[in-house]
This record gives sequence, C-alpha cells and structure tokens, in this order.
Amino acid sequence: MWEELGNLSGPELEVEGGERYRAGDRVVMLSPGPGAWVTSQRAVVTCVDVSAGSLIAVTPERTELPMGPGAIGADKLAHAYSVTAHRSGGQTVDVTHPLEDGGGRELAYVAMSRARGESRVHVVAPDMRHAARRLAWAWGQERRQRWAHTELSPAERLARLYHERQELRGLLPPDRSADLD
Repeated sequence: MWEELGNLSGPELEVEGGERYRAGDRVVMLSPGPGAWVTSQRAVVTCVDVSAGSLIAVTPERTELPMGPGAIGADKLAHAYSVTAHRSGGQTVDVTHPLEDGGGRELAYVAMSRARGESRVHVVAPDMRHAARRLAWAWGQERRQRWAHTELSPAERLARLYHERQELRGLLPPDRSADLD
C-alpha cells in the first residue's frame, strides 16, 4: 500500500533474512549500532545502494544512519509501518490503532496513551457483539503480573523460601566426596 501511494522509489535491496527495502520505507532499529543508532529508533530509508548492499536512513531528528550489510539483517532492522506498544516507547502519534490480542487493559493503556487524538482499537471477532464481549473480558480485570512481595506478608515469604530450599535440597544427589580418598 505504501508503494501504491507513491511513497517508495528507486531500486530495491534484499537483505539477509529476505526483507526488502527501498527509499521511502519506514524502518525501526532492533538493536544498537554504531554512532547515533539506538534500539527502537525509527527512521526513513532515503538511499539504497544495491551493489554495496547498504542503505542510508534518516531519523525524525535528521540524523543520517548509514548501514552496511552487517547492520541491516533481520536481527538489526525491520519495517516500521506498525510497531508494538513497547517498541513505540516515548513516541507520540496522531492516532493509534492498537490490536487487542490478550495484552489486557494495562497494555491497551500504554498503546493508546501514545495518541495525541483518538485511538481505534481493533479486535478479531466474528461480529460487533463478540468484539464488545472480548473487550469487556480483556479490559474487565487487572491482568498484570504481581510481585510475590505484594501478595504475601514477610513471614509468609520467609516460610515459602524455607520450604523451597528444603525442596531443592531434596533434589541434590548425595555427597560422595568422602568416597574419593
């Protein structure tokens, strides 16, 4: 679709892992790299050199990120037409389109709080009634993990630790060091 809108141009570079990039592609860095390149940073490809197997991307702050063959594999770079709520950390956009897929209301809040304006939640369901029920279930109760120390008193935590230690000791083989003489 991005190409149909006229946003891609020039030659196409196929990189290790099968991804293809052209000038105009939106990308996200999956791991840190040299210079100003940081994990989760987004950029737009501005130039592709097929013969060298390299490209140049520019960040929203106008920083140029030259990337050679070792920097654009599937573990280093990905398309960024849609990103996870966690990958979008710190980003603000006009509209968000979060997919409710079991992340719960806490993750939905993270995703929707990225929007300056509206958020359009997407749910996989056969009809609107089922979509509403799925959202009510997903957002109807807290789903985040709780830390053990928030659930138990100090005495209960200590008792569990002692019990766990006893169980672990029972798994150890007998000490045969005296038999080594």
